[in-house]
Amino acid sequence: MVNTCNFKEIIENAWCDIANISTNTSIKGIVDDIMDLLDQGKVRVSEKINGQWIVNEWIKKAILLSFRIYDMKFVYANCPDSIIGNFSWFDKIPLKFGQWNADNFKQARIRVVPGAIVRKSAYIA
Repeated sequence: MVNTCNFKEIIENAWCDIANISTNTSIKGIVDDIMDLLDQGKVRVSEKINGQWIVNEWIKKAILLSFRIYDMKFVYANCPDSIIGNFSWFDKIPLKFGQWNADNFKQARIRVVPGAIVRKSAYIA
């Protein structure tokens, strides 16, 4: 796993000042890094240690802080070859597969069917 001691301290301090956290915060880069670590499966919100589930509160707080940091975005998907067709959504977290191509799916060895929605930061083993 990744050494996240500095991240943990920064997130805990930001959480104590959550009322002042907005889209132009100085911790945005740290939150981005944590979301990337989640996406890669290098950190987890909860994990089983010695048969007991442990919640990593600071990671949970980083996710909650991300909702204050990221702006809502309108996304339109033009999918003429899809059985779903065109669709749109309005959210703060981008989709995991939004920038993927066929090689990314082959390398990940996963199958994603029409209608599947996975946000960035969700790790798929």
